[in-house]
Amino acid sequence: NFSSRNKNSKMSSDGSHDAAKKKKKDDHYVAIESWKEYVDKHDSIIVDRFQGLLCNVIMCQSCQNTSVKFEVYSSLSLPIPTTNNIKKTSIEDCIKQFTKTEILDDNNHWYCDQCKAHVNAKKKIKIWTTPDILIFHLKRFTFEESTVVIAIDDIPKIHHVVEYPVDALDMTPFVFGPMDHSALSHYKLFGMCNHEGISANSGHYTATIRNHKDNQWYKCNDSKVHKVIGPSRGNNNGDDGSAYLLFYERKQRKAKWGGMEKFMNNYQGRHCNDYFSDLSITDEDGFTMVVDKKKTKQRKKYI
Repeated sequence: NFSSRNKNSKMSSDGSHDAAKKKKKDDHYVAIESWKEYVDKHDSIIVDRFQGLLCNVIMCQSCQNTSVKFEVYSSLSLPIPTTNNIKKTSIEDCIKQFTKTEILDDNNHWYCDQCKAHVNAKKKIKIWTTPDILIFHLKRFTFEESTVVIAIDDIPKIHHVVEYPVDALDMTPFVFGPMDHSALSHYKLFGMCNHEGISANSGHYTATIRNHKDNQWYKCNDSKVHKVIGPSRGNNNGDDGSAYLLFYERKQRKAKWGGMEKFMNNYQGRHCNDYFSDLSITDEDGFTMVVDKKKTKQRKKYI
């Protein structure tokens, strides 16, 4: 555990860390700094099992000045593609839509500190790491910007069928951060929440869960629980347009933080000698004697 507390942390309370305000560093280096500072403040089983890192990249279209910002997430809210007439898509297409490059223009300009002006910019979200418990929120309700007040009953629902794997979701193509063979981004579904209804203010929620002891699926509908063939009315590779939340678990989790801890320990030795220059000998419990440059005395700190 990162038991030390960095009082001078430049990381915001929401876990974001803006590399543009620091001298130019490698993205892996900045990711390590971001994650370490966040864990220093919020170390818990929730962080260990449920949280990962996103990388937000914004680039000025005029001078190519780039801002890289890392932030912690607990779930991914995925837009459902609705551009074609086929009312069926896949979870992979939703992830591609989530990570698709967008243009910041018109009323959403980005301030470029090199151009000294608000400019058109490109923005892209990269999934840097994935947690052991990966939660997807399918954005089935559309909230359009409008000057007219719209009753919540009138907010439409996207009924597109979203196909999703039950036993073999591979997130590898979408992960830009470090990969560890003992904690690959391979997942299996263990639960889901369905919304049956036509608007954001009406309908009924149910849950379908996998019992890890007998590997059977059970549908929970208020006080009634009964066995089903699989999630979403027995369809093992899709849904009826009601899937709202999907809960996945990493198949193999032998490394902490999806392998990020191991990567941090290896990376700091190869590339971060300036940042970790105060390190000396690490004992068998993972504690390292470091020298506080201000107080010039030794203290124990887990790196």
